[in-house]
Amino acid sequence: MLKRFAFVISIFGLIYYGASRFGLGLNTDLMIYALVSYTLYEVFGLKDVLSRFRAIFLSITTFFVLKLLMGLPIPVRLEIPEFELFVFLIALALAWMRIGRFQRILTSIGLILSAYFGYSLISKLHFKGAEELGILLAIVLVLLAITTVLPMHRRFESLIDWRAFLITTAIVVFVYSSFIRPLLIGRPGLINVFDWLIVFGVFLKALTKIRMEVVEEETIKQHRRKAEIKVEEIVGMVEKAKEVFVWYGDKALLVTVLAKYLNDAGLKVNEIADILDPILMHEDRRIPKLTFKWEKEWIAKKNRERREEVVRTALERIKELSASKTA
Repeated sequence: MLKRFAFVISIFGLIYYGASRFGLGLNTDLMIYALVSYTLYEVFGLKDVLSRFRAIFLSITTFFVLKLLMGLPIPVRLEIPEFELFVFLIALALAWMRIGRFQRILTSIGLILSAYFGYSLISKLHFKGAEELGILLAIVLVLLAITTVLPMHRRFESLIDWRAFLITTAIVVFVYSSFIRPLLIGRPGLINVFDWLIVFGVFLKALTKIRMEVVEEETIKQHRRKAEIKVEEIVGMVEKAKEVFVWYGDKALLVTVLAKYLNDAGLKVNEIADILDPILMHEDRRIPKLTFKWEKEWIAKKNRERREEVVRTALERIKELSASKTA
């Protein structure tokens, strides 16, 4: 913390020295406000209970720094609406805050607010294409909000995996339709080619993702078994191997222990393969590219739960075979 704080102080010192040296008329009040808010940002990071609110002070610091830079008499600058800028930064801070139980709702609210005020902010800037850029930002943030709040329901958990695809598709389609397509108005042949290329590319990518999800779901269904016979002795032998697999995703020890036990028990090769198949076929859900830190932790938790289900499936299959041999 102290090194980071000293670095920030030195940056502000250089800005102040440079402004004074060249007579730029730096607003010292804004610099003080920025330093105070940044100090609070660092102080709140000292306690875990308070660290969840740090993002608010970082947004306030960013606002004062931008306002400070906007006040400098430089040749080229944009007149940025202060109210929209402030609320946009605060909304982003809300989206970034971590509160636990209602995390998805808070993040989604922050993203929706930042989408609205981000559009208002950019559309008021005086440059060509500001309106379109504001709409694009709003679309991206709204898609982020949707793919954040809907996975609260188990049925929509896979939307997190679709997030990068949806956002990338939205950006490509919007940029093409808003900026590139108008330039090709006089060439209908090229327009048709590009239109179909985009449609085909989106369809092919979506089909690939759907197929991967279907294959994964079918694999889980094929290996789900129900049984009621207890297998205390097996649980005792594989407990350590199960813990390694569930918590770290390393299936080698569990497969080795089960294979040895089942072989010693006199099971046939095909029966052993049938039991071990769910474990060998299991793959963790990968962390998507566009995820919040708390979403990464949530996916890691879900992966542990799925590993537990895979182990339970294998043990229940053993119970079924034991029951059939003793019948």
